[in-house]
Order: sequence, then structure tokens, then C-alpha cells
Amino acid sequence: MIRQTASLEGLSFPPHPQLTRIWSLYGAYGSQYDFCRFYLAQNGAGVPCAVFCVLDGGITLYGWRPDADEELADFIRMQPFLAGASVCSDTLPTLLKDEFSLHRGNIMVKKLVGGGAARPGSPDFRRAYRILEQVFPGYFPPGGFDQWYCDASHRIRHGAQDLFLLEDAATGSLGYGDGEYALISQVAVQKSDRGKGIGSRLLTAMEQAALGKSAGRCRTAVYSKDEGTDRFYQKNGYVRAGIWTEISRPPERIGSTNGRELF
Repeated sequence: MIRQTASLEGLSFPPHPQLTRIWSLYGAYGSQYDFCRFYLAQNGAGVPCAVFCVLDGGITLYGWRPDADEELADFIRMQPFLAGASVCSDTLPTLLKDEFSLHRGNIMVKKLVGGGAARPGSPDFRRAYRILEQVFPGYFPPGGFDQWYCDASHRIRHGAQDLFLLEDAATGSLGYGDGEYALISQVAVQKSDRGKGIGSRLLTAMEQAALGKSAGRCRTAVYSKDEGTDRFYQKNGYVRAGIWTEISRPPERIGSTNGRELF
């Protein structure tokens, strides 16, 4: 059974970076907005199997038991304007492989211990966005700064994320959720400044901020997209700790449920 939930408080789940991502969304937006909804999937005995968030046409899902996979797969299929989903589940993606494109990557984790640093001050959002646009061409829509800024500034304001800008050449985000992990994302070094160690220095700054927020002991995690980024994070002390899968609906099928009736 899948049911919408107004609160994640009091729910007990095995620690996982994907769960921290969901808690980070909950910390930033709560459950009061229609565009950000949280769901719990249970098996027939009422045992929780998965938790997920639906935010602006995307799903972030963490499943640790396969009992509800068939129902979860149907739920994903029945979202006509779902562009994609980030899924951490051993079995669910295989049920959707014939209808969606799948891209798998490694979750890289590093254990941190020691003194930390204060969170960064007010960032230059426009400069950070220009670096992201250069490094990830086509990922952000034309004129997409306002939407990105609205989301990033909201998360920062609610203590769910920090934005870093280093030497006016590199940027990255650090997300906070349930205290188990600090999540590194949107790491970008502009092309003219690569090979100078700036990316590694950016990681160090983010790790120090994570330690400062966690009183000297935490784990950072990042969702690596390919072998090249795997090597970068391994060089900086990260180890493979799991697999994540990006599920994407073909653009021509967004708005379609492939002939199925909507709920």
C-alpha cells in the first residue's frame, strides 16, 4: 500500500544517503506544499518498504525491501508528467527497464573525523549558476536561473543546504538531512581552471563545513555519474558504498501513461 504522509517524524529506516536526500527535502519544504509530497510504501503486513518524495515532476525514492516494488513501479508509470526519478533500490529499476531509460552510478562515501569549519557565508548565486551552466550544458533550461535560485535559496534559508563558491572558479552544494550523511552535489569546476587542484580544495572546504555542523564526526556522500567522477572521488578518499539509478522517461512520452488509466 502506498499512502501520502504529512510527516516523516517517528519513522525508523536503515541509514542511507538517499534517505538523507529525502530528509533534506522534508527539512526544506515540509509537507505543506502541493508540489512537494511525501509517500510511504508498506507491504501487506503494514511493514514499511520504501519512502519517497515527489517534487516538481521528479521522484526521489529509497526502497530497502522489495515487497512493494510492483505497486511502486505502477505508481511511477502512472505519473504522466514525471521526467525522471532517482532510485536506490536493488530490484525496482528492473521492473521499469522496458519503459524508461536507466543510468546507474556509484554512491561514494567518506568518513570524516576531526575539527570542522563554519558554514559558508552568503554565496554569489549568479556566479555559481554561470559555472554550472558551463560545466553541465543543456542540463539547465535557458533562463533557468530564477527557478534554480528559488530552490537553492529556499533550501539554504531553511538550513537544508549550503552553496560553496571557491576562487570564483568552482562551485558545489552540500545538503543536510537526518544527520547520518552530508550530501555533496552539483560539483563543477570551470574548464579553464581544471588540473589545478581546485576541485579537491572545494571538496575539502565542503567536508570541513560538514564536520563543523556535525560536531566533528560524519560521513559525506556523493552520487557519482561515471568512471571519471569515480576516479576523482577515489583520489580524494571516497569509497564505493552502493548503487543509485536514474530513471528517465523519453521526452516524447512525458504527459503519457502509455495507455493506462490514471488514478
